[in-house]
Amino acid sequence: MILEILLITVFTVIIRLLFVLAKDNDSMAYSWIIEKERLNKYGLHRPVNSFLKASAVLPSLMQRLVAIFPMKYKVQISRLLVIVFDLMFVLSGYLLFYELQVSYTLIYDHQGLFSSAFYVALIVSSTPLLFPASSRVMSMGARTLSTLISFLFFSVLGYSMIANWYYGYAILVLLLLIAVLTSLFTVQCLTLISLVLSAVFGSIFPLLSVLIGWGVAYFIPQLGAKVVISEFMVSKWIWYYKNQKAKGITKRNSITNFLKLPLDLLNLRMKAFSTIFANNSLLIVLHSFPLLIVYFVFQMSGDIVFLKDQNWDTYLYALVISTMVVFVLTSFRKFLFLGQAERYLEFLVVPISVGVMLNILTNYPNLFPELALLVVVYNLIMVVISYLYNKRFELQDGMKETVPDTLKSLGEFLKSLDNTPLNIITIPTKFAYYLSLVSGTSLKYYFAWLSTSPYDRFCLMEDDLLNSEMPKDDFQYLCDKYHIGLIIFESAKENGYSSLQDMKTEEVFSNGQYKVYKIL
Repeated sequence: MILEILLITVFTVIIRLLFVLAKDNDSMAYSWIIEKERLNKYGLHRPVNSFLKASAVLPSLMQRLVAIFPMKYKVQISRLLVIVFDLMFVLSGYLLFYELQVSYTLIYDHQGLFSSAFYVALIVSSTPLLFPASSRVMSMGARTLSTLISFLFFSVLGYSMIANWYYGYAILVLLLLIAVLTSLFTVQCLTLISLVLSAVFGSIFPLLSVLIGWGVAYFIPQLGAKVVISEFMVSKWIWYYKNQKAKGITKRNSITNFLKLPLDLLNLRMKAFSTIFANNSLLIVLHSFPLLIVYFVFQMSGDIVFLKDQNWDTYLYALVISTMVVFVLTSFRKFLFLGQAERYLEFLVVPISVGVMLNILTNYPNLFPELALLVVVYNLIMVVISYLYNKRFELQDGMKETVPDTLKSLGEFLKSLDNTPLNIITIPTKFAYYLSLVSGTSLKYYFAWLSTSPYDRFCLMEDDLLNSEMPKDDFQYLCDKYHIGLIIFESAKENGYSSLQDMKTEEVFSNGQYKVYKIL
C-alpha cells in the first residue's frame, strides 16, 4: 500500500508539472494579494499601494497561508499547494476504493502487481476534466482546494444523512466557512447543488446545512467571512450579471459556434478547437469526463449497484442528478456569470470513477485491469492535447514569477520616480498588480475590484471602467477625479483612447510594448 501511494504521488506530480511549470498569467495578481495578506492583520483588507480610499476584500485564505512563508518563495509555495490539494483529492479516491473492497467483502481482485485501487487512483489523477483549458493547475489560486472542499462536503453530508451522524453537520458548517474564505466558486457549488439535492433526495438536510453555514459565516463577524459575503460575493454576482457582455462571458456555449463546428473542423480553424476545448461545456464534459457517460449507461441497465450499498447508491445518484441540473442551469446564457458549468462536475471525478470501476470489477472482472489502463491512456492523450491547446510547447520556469523584460524595464523606470508622489492608472489595470510591488511606495495605483462600502462594492468600476480591466475613454474625468499624474498604456490598447489627444501630456517612457504619459 505504501509503495502504491508513493507511485500515485509521483504519477500525479509528473503529469501536473507540464502545467505547473508553465506560465501563469494571473501570477502578478496573486502576488499582490499575497503581499496584501502579509501586510494586513487577519480581517483587515487595505490594498497595497493604491490611491483609492477603498478596501480589497477577497476570499484569500489560501494566499494568507502562503503569506506565512518568506515572500521570495511565494510562487513555489503556491504551486506546491496546488499539487498537494489535487494529490489529496486523488488519494481520497484510492482510499475510498480500497475501503469499499474491504468493507463489502469484494473477494475478487485481479491477480497482478498492483491493486485495483491503484488503477482507480491513476484514472482519477489523469482525468482530463482536472486539466481544463482554463488555468486550474497553472494558477496560483485555490481551484484545486475548491475541488477538495466540495468533495469533502458532499462526502460528509452523505455519511451524516445515511448514518445519522449529527456531529457531521458541524463539520459541514466548518467546510462552508472555509469555502467562503477561500473561493466564491466553491460557495456557489456547495449552495446550488445542496439546494437541488434537497429536492432530488427528498431531504431538508443538504439545504439546511448550507443555510446554517451561511448564517454562522455572516452573523459572527469575528470569523472574517461576513465582510467577504457583503463586500465581495453579493456585489460580484451583481456586477458580473450586469456586465456579462463586456467580460466576453456570453461567448461560451454559443449555439451558433456549435452549429458551425463541423465546417470549422473541415477548414482546420482554431475556432473549432476553442469550441471543443474551452467554450462549449457539453463538449468539454463529453471528451474530458467519459466515465460520467459510462455511469449513466450503467444506470439505464437497471441492475447495477455501484457502491455496494443501496443507501449510498441512492445518494450518489441523487448527487449526480443534482450536479447535472446545476451544470445545465449554468450553461444557459443568463447564468453564465456563475462560472464555467463543467467546473461544477470536478468533485464528482472521485465518486464516479470509484463507482464505475467497482461495478466493472464486480460484474466484468475479466476486463480488469486492461480496461482501467485503457482509460488512463485515453486520459493522458487528452491531457497532452489540453496542454498543447494552451500553447505551452516549451516548459517555462513557472516556479518563478515570469515577467516580460519590457514590463521589467517599465518597472525600473517607475522605480526611478519613487521620490515623487504620483497617482497612476494603467491600461489594462491588471499591470498595476506587478508595478505596485516593484516601483516603491510613493507611487499609488488604480485597481479594479476594490470596495467603497458594503453591497456597493464595485461602484468605482461602474463609474470608471468599461470592464474589469479597461477604463472608459474619458481621461479628463479620471484625472480630475483621482488627480492622475501618469497614464501607462500597453501600446496595443492605446488606439482605443481618443480622449488622450484632448489633454496636455508628455511621453516620458516607451519601450515598444509600453508607453508612459505624464499629465501636464
